[in-house]
Amino acid sequence: MLNGLMLQTVFLKTLRDLRRPLLGWAAGLGLICLWMVTLFPTVAQASGFAELLENMPDSLRALIGEASTLETVEGYLSIELFNFFLPALTIAFAVSFGSSLISHQEESGALDLLLSNPVPRWRVFLAKFGALVAFTLIVLATCYVGMLIGGAMVDVALDAGRLLEGILTIFAITLFFGALALGLTGVKGSQGLAVGVSAGLAVITYFLYTLQPITDLPGWVRDISPWTYYAGDTVLIEGINWGYFALLVGLAVAFVAIGMVVFERRDLGT
Repeated sequence: MLNGLMLQTVFLKTLRDLRRPLLGWAAGLGLICLWMVTLFPTVAQASGFAELLENMPDSLRALIGEASTLETVEGYLSIELFNFFLPALTIAFAVSFGSSLISHQEESGALDLLLSNPVPRWRVFLAKFGALVAFTLIVLATCYVGMLIGGAMVDVALDAGRLLEGILTIFAITLFFGALALGLTGVKGSQGLAVGVSAGLAVITYFLYTLQPITDLPGWVRDISPWTYYAGDTVLIEGINWGYFALLVGLAVAFVAIGMVVFERRDLGT
């Protein structure tokens, strides 16, 4: 019971410590999503955008994704938010916070004080992961609400269920890279290493995913990219692939499990 209480205390304290960046990210991304939806009627009525998309080079069209249309709100949001822009931002905060949850306390010596309490290391690590999950869900919830409010403001009909599926796909890819960063700090304790590997992998695998169809790269290169299993350019049109969702979340849990096991056994730099 004492261990369970300590787990809850570490979880809540971590969220409390992150309350300011959490508020900033949630408010900022929520307003961006609201604003992007309100722009849709203007963009849809503007002339020249459809022709511009059709005449783009293959390399640029690959970056935009398969839903290359601005005539529907689903295609518009796929291009402007879901294909890259929104997950890139959420991955940025997840990697940043995931890499700092353990490493900052380890470097400052606060972790040593925390672990002097009668609580196993793995419970502390699990509480940190829970805080990362909660942070991500709260931010994405404000994005979801912001888009629904934006649609209501300009009288644009949004499928709330399909939009929720899109948000869940962003959650999966965000958790994948955030959990990787957290897991690496459990293994090594270095925030710089965790950020470099996780952010670098996110960028490299994105370009492998987008450019493979128009290059001579083998097909398996795309298959190993986590962005293949995100498919944010089509989720608002075709719906979520629950198998892909489970794969990304399952790998995120595996990263945390590995980091937690090593963290339990390694010498801490405190």
